[in-house]
Amino acid sequence: MDKLAKNEIIKFYEEYKEIFHKRSIADMGAFNINGSVKEILFPFGVKITGFDIIEGKGVDIVIKPGEIPPEQKNKYLISTIAQSFQFCPYPDLYKKQIKDILEKKGFFLLITCVQECKWHHTTTLNKYWEKRQGLRWSLKKLGNFFEEEFDIIDLYRSKDIFKKRNKHPAYILKAQKK
Repeated sequence: MDKLAKNEIIKFYEEYKEIFHKRSIADMGAFNINGSVKEILFPFGVKITGFDIIEGKGVDIVIKPGEIPPEQKNKYLISTIAQSFQFCPYPDLYKKQIKDILEKKGFFLLITCVQECKWHHTTTLNKYWEKRQGLRWSLKKLGNFFEEEFDIIDLYRSKDIFKKRNKHPAYILKAQKK
């Protein structure tokens, strides 16, 4: 996880910290490849349950695309999706998971690659994802994709924090379940 994502997660925590400690937070795409939401928020005393479609470090519950275990549905007030949405093999199913996991009026933070990202970063290959590629959507398409089921609180393109590398900003989406 890069510095930009870490900064956005801390900013999101600061903005909603009064509700972060009420119950566990759901981290979607939690497999820890190079940093995790758990590592960032653990020092603040936040309890996080990690969900992913593959087993691994940081993953508490392995799920299938589009499926949330019944006992986990409508359970979480907040979900984080930090740099995993761009790797999801089935965007509609991923959106369904976010909707299913959040309680009514629950919040989520999504951090994803910008449309013109040329980097071929990848997640661990798994049975659902056969090619090393990812979603690269416009900011408008990202907002349109979520707006039917969620109220968009904030949607913007971050500033580029990597001055010495190719530009690599991200899209940040904060939303609330309707």
